[in-house]
Amino acid sequence: MHLSDLEVFFSAVVSVYATTTVEHPGLRQALAEIAAVSMNQMIGEEGVRKRFHETTSRVEEFQRDVMAVLISGRSVDGLTQTLCDECGADGEGYSVDVQCRGCGEMKRLDFC
Repeated sequence: MHLSDLEVFFSAVVSVYATTTVEHPGLRQALAEIAAVSMNQMIGEEGVRKRFHETTSRVEEFQRDVMAVLISGRSVDGLTQTLCDECGADGEGYSVDVQCRGCGEMKRLDFC
């Protein structure tokens, strides 16, 4: 998985954690799972690693949630990297069908 706009991602983390609660964790869980699946990207480059550390320091609940995902081995069902880091995205991206943990409805996630 490759996040195309990390600034948007980090801004979303701050916003989501500021406006949601643990009673409705859906968005929080999605962001934590994305961070866990994208950990190579998060810590691979100096600038991104610094921004990741700043965000996890600022939003301690996000840090806790990412660690919980990493420790438990949980991730978005069926979400695996389908292209290696050397090949990167093929321009057309790919889609994954996942079941919502809240309502059970099937949703399609598109990645580029």
